[in-house]
Amino acid sequence: MGSVDLHHQHLQRRWAQEQGLLEERRQRLLVAAAQAAEALRERWPVVEGAWLFGSALEASSFQRHSDLDLVLEGLPAAAQLEALGLVERVVDQSLANAGQEGIAIDLARWEDLPPHWHERLRQQAMALP
Repeated sequence: MGSVDLHHQHLQRRWAQEQGLLEERRQRLLVAAAQAAEALRERWPVVEGAWLFGSALEASSFQRHSDLDLVLEGLPAAAQLEALGLVERVVDQSLANAGQEGIAIDLARWEDLPPHWHERLRQQAMALP
């Protein structure tokens, strides 16, 4: 076996290992997003819905520097910044427990989104329990 073949095999193993680590991170994020939704509903019982969308939903789209995209329905506008902080704490703690770095969070209110986004979310987002 030539040195090019050995190098190629090494790169394949490394890529497979990185993909496995990415998938572990993505799965942890899915769990953390559900935990965050629970904490949000506990803090603001008026929250009627919580959805996850974007690259975290699909292993093929998720990258090392992907963010976590959430939409909340019923969250008071004045509470959006506080809600973002709560989500960041829950998600960062979950990732830290696994020895992983934090992630950027995008948090939007359903009520602030244009109607075409509502349809897109209904089709592509994952409702969080």
